[in-house]
Amino acid sequence: MTKKLLFMNHFEDWNDQIPGVDGLDTLEAYQEMTKIGKRLGIEVYISGYINIHSDTGVVNKAWNYNLSSWVKIETPFKPDLIISKIPARLTFETFELRSALSTQVELINDPGFATFIGDKLNQYLIFPEYMAKTALVKNLAQLNREIENLAGDKVVLKKAFGSGGSKVKILNKKESFEPAVEFLKYPFLVQEFIYSSKGIPGFDKDKAKYPIVADLRMMYIGKELIFAVSRQANNSLFTNVSLGAKIRYIEKEKIPQQGIDICKKIVDKLSIFGKNILAIDLMFDDNGKPFVIEINTKPDPVFNNCAPVDIQKDYLKQLFD
Repeated sequence: MTKKLLFMNHFEDWNDQIPGVDGLDTLEAYQEMTKIGKRLGIEVYISGYINIHSDTGVVNKAWNYNLSSWVKIETPFKPDLIISKIPARLTFETFELRSALSTQVELINDPGFATFIGDKLNQYLIFPEYMAKTALVKNLAQLNREIENLAGDKVVLKKAFGSGGSKVKILNKKESFEPAVEFLKYPFLVQEFIYSSKGIPGFDKDKAKYPIVADLRMMYIGKELIFAVSRQANNSLFTNVSLGAKIRYIEKEKIPQQGIDICKKIVDKLSIFGKNILAIDLMFDDNGKPFVIEINTKPDPVFNNCAPVDIQKDYLKQLFD
């Protein structure tokens, strides 16, 4: 029997030609996932939460890829599994809807998990021993005070919610902070900058030249590590794909053990929320010490496409196990 997998987002896209997603690369990733899913008896759908009855789990409208184009499905159906892709800014607004829906259909990610762990400040409060020193600032005086308490000549400013390089600024302590403050708006996080120029320990040891600015993304379903990738910056300090970073697949045997050890402790603690999808982003300082940059509760399926097809198949199978 075919299983129905629904990705639930926030887009109102029914009058468009293609489903609303965060970019064409992401859309292509869903298309590849659909192709692989069909071989496994899994049908993939995309729909906005406004098209889903939270009290029954029935979907009224959804997009489906038929291997050549995206088509609109208007026959109501109840999915076997829903993966929430609702962004952080709508976390609280949609909490009751997601909570009610989770009683009708298996929902990944759990409403409590996505709400609590999606906040970067909460991540630091739970796992301070694995992260760079961080503070929440609400005004200029506090910002100046916290900057003086951080080591190094650079600092990182970032919003507590959101992902991607557009929500992050890396600044030298001596330059003006006014443009960044105006862009980010108070309150935001100020964080110690991790000096990383040697990439991923072991994996980048044979590279011809440094610096190699790269992070390590560990992809989990529950406690199970499915695959890992590295994002290598493109002539910048940012490892965000949206800013031109290159994605590199890393075989499990080449993942640094110190990274595996930290991630295991994190997923063990987060297992209180049940089975969820998460990506843990690590960066290694020049001594090889790992630091958690972010725990991503809604990782982009673009990263799945970088893994071998067998791994992508295993990913889909794991969702239903």
